[in-house]
Amino acid sequence: MVEHKAAQSPNYPIKVNGGLLHSFSVAGSTPARCPKRKSIMEKEEILQRLAQIERDYDVRVLFAAETGSRAWGFSSPDSDWDIRFVYVHPLDWYLKVEPGRDVIEVMTDDGFDASGWDIKKALGLFRKTNLTFIEWIKSPIVYIDNLKLKKRLFSLLRKNFNVTGGMYHYYHIAEAQNIRYLERKGVELKRYLYYLRALLACKWIMCRRTPPPVPFRELVDEMVTPCNLREEIYHILELKSRSKEHDSEKISGLLEGCGRNLQIITSSWLSDSKVKPPRRDYDMILDKLLADIIHGHYMPESNFMLT
Repeated sequence: MVEHKAAQSPNYPIKVNGGLLHSFSVAGSTPARCPKRKSIMEKEEILQRLAQIERDYDVRVLFAAETGSRAWGFSSPDSDWDIRFVYVHPLDWYLKVEPGRDVIEVMTDDGFDASGWDIKKALGLFRKTNLTFIEWIKSPIVYIDNLKLKKRLFSLLRKNFNVTGGMYHYYHIAEAQNIRYLERKGVELKRYLYYLRALLACKWIMCRRTPPPVPFRELVDEMVTPCNLREEIYHILELKSRSKEHDSEKISGLLEGCGRNLQIITSSWLSDSKVKPPRRDYDMILDKLLADIIHGHYMPESNFMLT
């Protein structure tokens, strides 16, 4: 069984209206000074903050990784640090009739954006082939590793990956970006790359029937054949690396055509497909994994929790 220290009231600076920063706690909030956004955040500092989250919320982090533009490989100098983690509560938390909150969110004005899911929530989404969670465990930038747990999850994923469900996940991302942002003369580089990455991820799933890689360049190298189109995409990546987070740029006709074609192909494929339900024994397997995790059998390799 996982043992934890007594929980303390969470106390983090958070963003509120007008850019004013307050320190939020269970008891209330008090004014605090706004720190500047950091262009560099060392791994040790991130570990210290994750350890503070453990103490404040009485949880144990099972693994933590970078997601979003830094993990994808097209961050800007002012991009946030999108830390995502999965955690486990003490056993008693799971034995209450009234379920507790299963998400932890911490955001500060220096660019630290951390969000975590309780392991029960995470496994429930994993059961449905939730690609958001799968990207967490496939991220190339890892802060807290858990090779034993990830090995088990990858083994289950190979046998239970829902191809159509995965396709719908990325197609909906692409569709949302297209409707909200791309039908303009000037397009945010960030939004176009989100859109194109989602469509290339769909193509990967259609061709390989496996979850796509997290790094965007790997998707481009494997899924984009014409050399001139690849060079256009690399040019956009270069612009993004030197631009602010919301800078806009005119997208070439070649890139617009690439996106439209991928979207048409994906939509046509999905129109003839149905999402298959999980195997009958899959719930039993995940229930057993959840019980093992709660009882401490899948702790991370290094005990970084501070005293």
